[in-house]
Amino acid sequence: MQEINGDLWDFHDAANWIVIPTNGAIRHDGGCVMGRGLALDASRKFVSLPYQIGTMLGFTGNHVFEFPEFRIYSFPTKHHWRQKADLALIARSADELAARVAGLPTPRQVFLPRVGCGLGRLDWAAVQPILSEQLNQQFTVVHWERRSCRRFGTKT
Repeated sequence: MQEINGDLWDFHDAANWIVIPTNGAIRHDGGCVMGRGLALDASRKFVSLPYQIGTMLGFTGNHVFEFPEFRIYSFPTKHHWRQKADLALIARSADELAARVAGLPTPRQVFLPRVGCGLGRLDWAAVQPILSEQLNQQFTVVHWERRSCRRFGTKT
C-alpha cells in the first residue's frame, strides 16, 4: 500500500477506481445514508449510487460492493452513520476489498481515502497498520484536504 497527497476525485477523473467510505444505514426511501463527506460527494455525482448501495445492504448486509459503471467500491467503516468508525469493520472491509481486487484478471490500481479517520473520528495511527497488513501495492491511500462538500452541486 502506498500513501500520497491529493484529491481523490482527481484520480477518479483520470479513469481510476476509488473507494467511498459507507455505513450500513438505509433511509426510508431505500437509499444508503450518504449525507456527509466523500459519500455525499459520490451521491451527488452518481444520484443512483445510494439506492444501489441500499439495495445491496438489504440483500447481503454491510459489505464491500463494486460498482463498475461508476468505478467505485463501497467500503463500510461504520455500522450506522451516527456511530464512530469501527476498527474491526474496517479490517473486514479491507479484507473484502483486497479479495475483490485480487480476483481480477487484469491488475487494477485503487485509490482510497484514510477510511474511518475523517467523519469516522479514528486516528490514522490506528487505521494505517490494519490497511498496510491487508492491502498490497495495487492500493494507494490519498490524504486529501476537503475543498468543498458541494463539489458536484445538488441532487436533481
